[in-house]
Amino acid sequence: MNDRRPRILVTTVAAITAAGWFALAAARDGPADESCLASNSSLSTGTPDAQCRERLAAGLRSEPYNVASLAMLASFTAASGDVAKARVLLAQADRTSRRHAETQYWLFIDALARNELDAALRHADVLFRTQDKLPLPVTLPLISSLRQSTTRVALANYISVAPRPWSDRLIQEIGYSARSPDVEALLLALKQASGEGIHISHAPLAERLMREEKYAAIKAYLSNVKGRSAELVRDPGFDRDGPGWLLGWNTPDQAAGAAQWQEQFGGRRGVFVLQHDLFSSGQPLMQQALFAVPGPSRLTVTSQATSEASSGAFQVTVRCLSGPVVGRQILNGASGEWSETTATFVIPPNCPAQSLIVEAVLGDVRSDAEIGLDRLSVWQTSSSDPEATAD
Repeated sequence: MNDRRPRILVTTVAAITAAGWFALAAARDGPADESCLASNSSLSTGTPDAQCRERLAAGLRSEPYNVASLAMLASFTAASGDVAKARVLLAQADRTSRRHAETQYWLFIDALARNELDAALRHADVLFRTQDKLPLPVTLPLISSLRQSTTRVALANYISVAPRPWSDRLIQEIGYSARSPDVEALLLALKQASGEGIHISHAPLAERLMREEKYAAIKAYLSNVKGRSAELVRDPGFDRDGPGWLLGWNTPDQAAGAAQWQEQFGGRRGVFVLQHDLFSSGQPLMQQALFAVPGPSRLTVTSQATSEASSGAFQVTVRCLSGPVVGRQILNGASGEWSETTATFVIPPNCPAQSLIVEAVLGDVRSDAEIGLDRLSVWQTSSSDPEATAD
């Protein structure tokens, strides 16, 4: 079989150096031969300069731990076609210092081409940690390799077993630029790698799929999560502030009202307090995507109005994301007392995703209203009794 992998290393050495990759090596352990860097064009053309290579070799005999010279000699050697020897030189440079960017990059590309994914990710880790921004020459081939399931699984495991300071930025870039099938497969791989759990750091991938209406993939990601019941709402008891939960509560900014999470309210912990003038705007105060299947569902809300005028001033609406309203319930209750409101509604066919909305009931007169929400829960009624399985 014709093995093309050595040519990958040779081509990469030429192309990346021509693009100015040496600018990444701001923290060298020692200068290479400056005249080689200044006058030699062999790195960008792939044609070794024999005199320059000999000067590097002679310098290494007197200073064998000059990592920059080792890396440059390795690039000449690879361009000459002796990839095996180039790998030996790069390994020596890596043992000498892991702070040399060119060495780490060439080892990353070579390992990625040979499908040695653990090694590739270790070298990428070094590069990601030592640069202020994710270097495109590393992120682009890594994202491209996500077409392979082995790369997706390896990356998911690598960033799940231990904190990586760059993983959130990388996932954000993947969510922006990777192919949609790769985003979907990586999201499921991350769920499995994290022990069937979901995490806020995965949000850029889930949000990309939401924008593309890939609801089946999101439902698969959210289903059968370890430690969660059959509850459809993420964070139904408002245990976290709104933005702190994947695909959780969204509280849009608006001039007419606000939804603010408070740690303590009305003798309860973790409460969303809603305020509105009941006149200016009908935009949602809170909303969250649901993924209920067609059939009956039950809504339960625990709320407290802070005044008589606030009772009946807010409502919960369920609508298909691309269709009609399927349920609406006004929140009534005595002022200063926690009360529970229950309603049922039916999800129709061709409604794969829904929006759960808390909004003000508008009128003709401006009148300030306030209500506290302690819990907002939605269950498919075909599921087990919520009293027995609630979080």
